[in-house]
Amino acid sequence: MRRYLSSLPVLGTIIAVVRSSFRRKLTTALLVVFLIISIGTVGLYVQVGGLLEDNVEQSMTAAAETEADELREWCGKNRLVAQLLSEHPVFEDGDRTEVREYLQAQQGDRSDTEIVRAYVIDRRNQTVSVSSDGEMGTTHRRTRLD
Repeated sequence: MRRYLSSLPVLGTIIAVVRSSFRRKLTTALLVVFLIISIGTVGLYVQVGGLLEDNVEQSMTAAAETEADELREWCGKNRLVAQLLSEHPVFEDGDRTEVREYLQAQQGDRSDTEIVRAYVIDRRNQTVSVSSDGEMGTTHRRTRLD
């Protein structure tokens, strides 16, 4: 194999020049080692980069799914509280004072869910007819929803 490489015109000349000096042999050996290490480093960099990208994508997907599950649970809980509040018999009479008192009582009594404000909305007119907010209730006017 060595004789075959030496028989090639350009490569034969390079091999002869390198063999003629110890310094050239050492330089060539160091260049070959540096080239092998560089190729290995680039390969490792590409492989680790791909693994890291996959890991970050999986992590972000898991975090987004967890957040979506928590949001779904929160929406379901709020929907259930709204349904429970709206099924109370006080709404059948339609007395605004009683409804307001009931909403204000529920606002303070709920330990499992924090109710900031509660409203009764007239869907036909798109207005708030009763609110647990004291200021809104004392004006006795309906507020248009836009």
